[in-house]
Amino acid sequence: MKFAIIIPTWNRARILPRAIRSVLAQDHTDWALYIVDDGSTDDTESVVSPYLADRRIRYMRCSVNRGKLHSLNVALDRIEVDDAEWFTWMDDDDQLVEGCLRTAREAIERYPGFGMFIFSTVDVEGKSLARMEVSGPASYLREKLLRKTVAGETHEFVATSCLKGIRFNAPSTGAQKFWFGELSLRTGAVFCGNALKIKEFMEDGITRKGRNQGWRKKAEHRLRIDVFVVRHWLGVIRTHPCSLAVYQVWIKALARAVVRGLRLSFAPARSGR
Repeated sequence: MKFAIIIPTWNRARILPRAIRSVLAQDHTDWALYIVDDGSTDDTESVVSPYLADRRIRYMRCSVNRGKLHSLNVALDRIEVDDAEWFTWMDDDDQLVEGCLRTAREAIERYPGFGMFIFSTVDVEGKSLARMEVSGPASYLREKLLRKTVAGETHEFVATSCLKGIRFNAPSTGAQKFWFGELSLRTGAVFCGNALKIKEFMEDGITRKGRNQGWRKKAEHRLRIDVFVVRHWLGVIRTHPCSLAVYQVWIKALARAVVRGLRLSFAPARSGR
């Protein structure tokens, strides 16, 4: 069983090797690592160069910075024509835990026929960053998007055969869970409690920057995501017209967009923290 691991990166030469070493340390050795440099201006290329002696590691450099989702799409294009059966990704400041790929393989073998496996994550102190109140096969749409019995930072493994040309077209990484939701309609999902990734929220990371924005900017950003989700799931309804959960997701997204739009329309134009 071969895994493809994607690391999109931008100007993180100082910490990128830590993420790479966590992949090299895996006891399941059948993997390919795709490092996508999103137009870095630091010495990322020279830092990655020594690792390219391992033929499992591939380095792709974009000429200009176009964002994380574009980098993921670049790697997904490559993965679809390569021979990896499963793919996952991690940020350049994340680390895979020891035995991550072996644990994922064992879960996949335990539930044959499913194409998406959702695991937990922890922070650098070992504290869980995900809440997972379900275990085993379950509906991704209902549990994560509707009931919220699964929340927080999760780590997904997806069968490459599920892609079939589907790529990210969201305005933000905040909408990527809806991309997973669409993929889950093509195959069942399995929720596993194991923590397979260590996440560190660094000061120059997108999550930290988002937290430091004023409430209005954050609300406007989320409204853009809401509008995208409403349009996106209209398209999903057309391709899956008999799925009640799809209609429920769309109605919930529409209601959230309307409420957030009204709040912004009638709120005073200020930018408190």
